[in-house]
Amino acid sequence: MLKSNNSIILAKVETTSGTDAIPTGAANAIQVSNIEHTPIASDTVDLPRNTGYFGHGPQLLINKRVTIAFDVEVSAAGAADTVPAWAPLLRGCLFNETVTVGTSVSWSPITNNAETLTIYVYRDGVVQKLVGCQGTFTLTLSAGGAPSFRYTFTGSYAGPSDEANPTAALSAFRTPLAVDFTNATLAIHGYDVVCNEFSIDIANAVTSTDIIGSNDIVISERAPVGSATIDYTTVADKNWIDIARAATGGPLAFVLGESDGSGGRTAGTIFKVDCPNISLGAPTFGDRDGILTATIPLRLVPDAGNDEIIITTQ
Repeated sequence: MLKSNNSIILAKVETTSGTDAIPTGAANAIQVSNIEHTPIASDTVDLPRNTGYFGHGPQLLINKRVTIAFDVEVSAAGAADTVPAWAPLLRGCLFNETVTVGTSVSWSPITNNAETLTIYVYRDGVVQKLVGCQGTFTLTLSAGGAPSFRYTFTGSYAGPSDEANPTAALSAFRTPLAVDFTNATLAIHGYDVVCNEFSIDIANAVTSTDIIGSNDIVISERAPVGSATIDYTTVADKNWIDIARAATGGPLAFVLGESDGSGGRTAGTIFKVDCPNISLGAPTFGDRDGILTATIPLRLVPDAGNDEIIITTQ
């Protein structure tokens, strides 16, 4: 009897797209939770046949692929310019990584030159080895919880095989900071909001093709959106409805980091999200323990291009 919790995910950026990068438990294990694993996803073609009796005809499975989704906790790496262990996953979602020595690591979206991942999915001694993986993610940064990514990857179909789980080295994954008053701030259009729920969906369109001359996983579009539930304000403080009505763009800045005791954040603990051009949707009112709240849809619009969101650790 196989145990569902005895699962390990390995992920490594491929040197050649679609060629197994051979990740190892020692170097490429990812600390995950809430795995959703579809070992074969496909489209179907029915083959109806006149047989002289009732019943199904056979069915073909086409465009076979594998999907894997999981949560990954968000934390900086302990030093400002150290790449976090979860970083390869962002690169598999059409993000480019930039290391600024002594200062930071940042990721920005790109349109071309996609990188792909090899992902090994171990389920208590049964493994599927997926190549050419690309994906999308949501980022949840809500108060009172741990910050986390929810990744969904699609890879070319490979059948399962029996193989013992490797030993997973996970010490590079640090315990995340809670999203709370001490550790986090969020400013929308230059105003520091009181926020209970905040999330971003990068909304990559991941498509799989299995046709004559092509068997590829590609990201064909990106349409990122988000949502923030904030304590509503007076019009004098911020006129959210007029901003939404006028479709005015403005910045968003989220900062999570350990306080350094003097008004700043401790290097090596900082995680930031910056969006230069957020447009707001129509707010809807709600209630938080008797406090009037507004849930505001967010639309991440590029400014100069491929810059609608910048993720940074430092």
